[in-house]
Amino acid sequence: MVQQLTVPQGEQEFRNLQDWLYKTTFNAINEGKPPSFKGIVEVASSKVVITNAIKPIRAVKLLV
Repeated sequence: MVQQLTVPQGEQEFRNLQDWLYKTTFNAINEGKPPSFKGIVEVASSKVVITNAIKPIRAVKLLV
């Protein structure tokens, strides 16, 4: 079954989505099924996801 995803609007929604994706993928693999999501590219390219991905990079850059 394909899971329709919605773009997170904030950091907490993003964290909740990450947790849900992990659990759903883990359960599907344990059942011998491939996980399937619709809209994953839209989620991955959203402003919230990109901002959260850049934070650790900026932190390392500031330390150097």
